[in-house]
Amino acid sequence: MRLGRFVVAGLLAALVACTAPSGTEPPPNRVCRGSTCIDPAMVASRLREQLDGQVAGYVALVGDAPVVAGGAARRDGDPPALPMAADVMVNTASVGKMFTTVVLLEALARHGLDVGSPIAPYLPPDWAHGPNVETITFGNLLTHRSGFRLDSGRIFSSEAAAQEQIAQGVTNTEHGTAEYNNINFSIVRDLLPQLEHADGSADALFLERVQHDVFDPIGVRTARCAAPAQPMLFYPPVTAAPGPGRTPPVGPSACSSGGWFMTPADMLRVLRGLENGDLLTEGLRRQINDGCLGWDVCSRDGSHWKGGAFGDAEGAAFETYFGTSNGLPMVVAINSPAPSAPLPTIVRNAEIAATMPR
Repeated sequence: MRLGRFVVAGLLAALVACTAPSGTEPPPNRVCRGSTCIDPAMVASRLREQLDGQVAGYVALVGDAPVVAGGAARRDGDPPALPMAADVMVNTASVGKMFTTVVLLEALARHGLDVGSPIAPYLPPDWAHGPNVETITFGNLLTHRSGFRLDSGRIFSSEAAAQEQIAQGVTNTEHGTAEYNNINFSIVRDLLPQLEHADGSADALFLERVQHDVFDPIGVRTARCAAPAQPMLFYPPVTAAPGPGRTPPVGPSACSSGGWFMTPADMLRVLRGLENGDLLTEGLRRQINDGCLGWDVCSRDGSHWKGGAFGDAEGAAFETYFGTSNGLPMVVAINSPAPSAPLPTIVRNAEIAATMPR
């Protein structure tokens, strides 16, 4: 089981920025950058075509286009039955890593540090340090280049997974090489008290910083690091025998590696806040995008996305998508495996079909 899947295909980073002809006005109802435009309504339509009847339920928020949704967030056999919609409480999975990225960048800026600073001085003082821990920087964590190789799923079985990893240390050959590992983000919870010179619970401090730095500035009210009363459930593929839905897990380590519950509508508010400067200064916003900090994939034209996924041994799974392409913000969630491709590829197919010259 994994909180996030690092699904990266080469075609996902193929967008290239262009320069628009002088004085050209963008066509109505399209989002344009340079000489390229994307039609939000067409993206939404293509997502519907790929997902309708192929998954238990889906919801897609594509810029200002009308929300498209279909299927069930909770089937009839899992009362209360709920259709999928923008106001259903879904689990973010690893999309929540972007919230952790914001909190860490803000904390570093407050204390005159940057992503090149080493993490070792801010580890809990009673933790044993294995080999080469002193070489790890905050930027290594945010790009999965720390060299951590302890089982990424360890965070689901131990609140001390990060402590175990630090005691194990890293090898020189692993450090600096990207390999997705949830511990890169769960450890931010453990670093924050020393970084902020704060006493008390690391969990409480982390949750307070996410609320203050991410949710409060943009008026998000639904987010919680706890299971809500009637969340979206997740299911096996639609071709499998029907069975009860599963409840997504609450994010371990105070949701620092993901697993928040919130509505897709509020996920889109967070994404817009990242893009329009409501959450970060212009300098930090450039840093998060130019350095591809927290994101799974970043393209030369400024597009970027973060995906999340969780599955169990019986084949039930859900996926989330949170990203901006050609200036168009999108949030998508599905609650069973799509048969054709991972969700980021499905979104990319819709983008390609809806992209055209200005």
